[in-house]
Amino acid sequence: MNRNRDGRIGLKVSDSFLSVTCSFFPPDRDGKPITMDYVRGLLDSERIVFGVNWSLLETLILKCNIEKIRIENIEIATGRKPRKEIPPYLKLEKKFFENRQNSFGSAKPVDYKNLSPFFIVRKKEVIAHIIPPKQGIPGMDIYGKEIPPGKKDIIQFVPGENTRLVDGKVIAICDGLFVEKGNRFWINEVLELKNGVDYHTGHIKFPGDVVIDGDVKDDFKIYSGGSIYCKKTLDATLVVCKKDLNVVYGILGKNTGVVRAGGNIEARFVENCIVKAGGKLSVRDSILDSAVYAFDILEMGDRGSIIGGTIQAVNGITAYQIGNGFGVNTIVQCGVDFMIEQKLDQVREKILELKKKKADQSGNDREKERLEESIKIMSDYINKTQERVIKNKNSRIRVTGRTFPGTTVDICHRIITIEKEVDHVVFCLDQTTNKIVMEKIS
Repeated sequence: MNRNRDGRIGLKVSDSFLSVTCSFFPPDRDGKPITMDYVRGLLDSERIVFGVNWSLLETLILKCNIEKIRIENIEIATGRKPRKEIPPYLKLEKKFFENRQNSFGSAKPVDYKNLSPFFIVRKKEVIAHIIPPKQGIPGMDIYGKEIPPGKKDIIQFVPGENTRLVDGKVIAICDGLFVEKGNRFWINEVLELKNGVDYHTGHIKFPGDVVIDGDVKDDFKIYSGGSIYCKKTLDATLVVCKKDLNVVYGILGKNTGVVRAGGNIEARFVENCIVKAGGKLSVRDSILDSAVYAFDILEMGDRGSIIGGTIQAVNGITAYQIGNGFGVNTIVQCGVDFMIEQKLDQVREKILELKKKKADQSGNDREKERLEESIKIMSDYINKTQERVIKNKNSRIRVTGRTFPGTTVDICHRIITIEKEVDHVVFCLDQTTNKIVMEKIS
């Protein structure tokens, strides 16, 4: 019998020694079929002893012999891969792996100003947690040789400033900005915007201090739970901070901008803007056509001028010039709690709405009674609160230069209109006559 016509198999071992594939060649005419003994002998001669699938081999041998078909590259032995040892490590929370939302090409309208690249964390927020170690398991190749498990390479994050390890978790010990560099991470209490505020940053909403070292583009809003320090001119759409605002140059509102600070505000100039300070307001050069409110004093620079708009400062105003030679309408007020006054104005507007609504009721006595009761409650509130509007009868408006016609001076709601230019005067309230008087600055 011609042995070349006998059935046979061919073996191929992978480079990793973890797999053996087999090709089956059927007998030709009167050649001998493939037998299990033949296959066992071949595997023994190749010293393949681990992971052999004997059941699969029997099935394939039978198929090849009966159907006289060639069967190629079937895996008939598989080693066991080692499982690497995993040391304990810190795993960052999922939110810190998420990229800034990418909505380009989205069918839905997207306000890209609301997209932010920053990860803001709150005090006691979990930043990372410890993953316990996993023991390695040795592998085995097809020759029965053990494969050492080795150790998995894991980035070992190191927590830094303003973080603390508590019960297997890393938490933030303050509100702030999550920063990651290399294998280190920490929390910054200050957000530095070196390129200003635009579509790369989106609107800014930060719990701590914000430092702006660039331009603020139109229609971008800034909220800070601390102070804001702006190194250039601040183009304001809406800027709000709980503490102080310091602007190296000036504030531009373009007639619609609003700036509010819970503490002091300092700037070189203010133009066409609504500015509210919970403390002192210091403006070196000028305030032009703006609505300015300070819960303490407004202090202008040595040559500082106020031209146009409405200025309200509870504890007084100091300026070099108020108004100008063209008689532009300028209102300066002190001694009044403008926050209470604004609240009362809102209540008065609400009363007018309710009265109009009541007049429109016909035949609905029950609704009229309800509206009348609401109006009475609001009216009582106004009567009780009105006396708190006058805050400081000793407040003064000091003008070291000129006060021009067109200027209205209001101290504790006692008002005079300047009809003739006056120089170097202090406006104050004579509490005996309850009238505003002018005193010359010597």
